[in-house]
Amino acid sequence: MTEQSEAVEAPAVEAEAPTEAVEAPPDQAPDMQALQQELSALREALEASKLEKVAAETKAQEEAEAIRVASLSEKEKLAEEVAGYMKQIESDKAELMAERRSHTLVKLGVPLKFHGWAPDVDPKSKEGQVRLEKWVAEHPEIIKAAPAPKTDSLADKVSRKSSAIADILSGKKKSSLLTPESIAKMLG
Repeated sequence: MTEQSEAVEAPAVEAEAPTEAVEAPPDQAPDMQALQQELSALREALEASKLEKVAAETKAQEEAEAIRVASLSEKEKLAEEVAGYMKQIESDKAELMAERRSHTLVKLGVPLKFHGWAPDVDPKSKEGQVRLEKWVAEHPEIIKAAPAPKTDSLADKVSRKSSAIADILSGKKKSSLLTPESIAKMLG
């Protein structure tokens, strides 16, 4: 056994490094600009070959798909078309559910940056609505205070109806017939 193990062990072969570049005299030093141009040309060739490879792979995949589709029966083609439509419908349903959830959270006063933390449920269902409301109730610190509804003053109501009345009420014009009290009685 020792003979075989000795036979398996081969002496390590050391690769010799080329010595031409190291030992070249200074007058024969390679031109750096020429080397950089050669390097950039090689990089461009590599990129071009990568693009050709991708194009060839894409073309091969398209041809394989065309052959596969051509070999399908009419029933199989229809089944694939239906599966594609079902996939699109499921995608649309998920998108609509996400929009409903987002709108519900906005109505509940949750800022957009916290929508990702809310449960991923459909607020159209009763259970989903209850879970969202429960989550909002459990996290009152993230709810932004809803602004108080703006109530129009008497002058604001009057100014929208007529600019002449607004001028009288604001004191810009004088009128003996219209007073703030008489207008308040009319609008009541």
